Amino acid sequence: MKKIGVVLILVFSVILFSCNESSENKEKKPKDTKIEEVQEVKPKVVEIVLDSKNNSEAKGKFKFTEENGNLNVYGKFWDMNPGTHGIRIRNLKENQEGKKNDLGVFRIGGAGKGGINMNTYLWCIGCKDESKNIIGKEIIIHQISDDFITNPSKTSVTKISCGGVIK
Repeated sequence: MKKIGVVLILVFSVILFSCNESSENKEKKPKDTKIEEVQEVKPKVVEIVLDSKNNSEAKGKFKFTEENGNLNVYGKFWDMNPGTHGIRIRNLKENQEGKKNDLGVFRIGGAGKGGINMNTYLWCIGCKDESKNIIGKEIIIHQISDDFITNPSKTSVTKISCGGVIK
């Protein structure tokens, strides 16, 4: 009888201790975690409307969108003469030279409409580098594209539309 009592005690002990969670199986209490709020970085956007110049009827608008150090330049134009036209960014206070200021060329079709859509890292919106910052500069549309010989800022090319990039 003693043996049965000892066996029963052993069996109950095994059952009792096996039902308790071991230290490995116990749920670990979560440590105090810091949750950092991630702020969404919204792209910088500047939109301008172009004014006609020099008796032209040329109209247009630009939308500049900067995101992750890349500037998207989208321009839409209408009421222009068909052909190839040039675009420049110019500082309003001084006469800047250099091909960095040339945004490029675009074609206007027979209906007098056209546009440009490009990406560049050479320009920015409101950055500290004044040589790259488009704020305070003007956009100039020329009647013809740049010949890369004459200086368009010296009125060698007729301006048909302008717009100030003002925030």
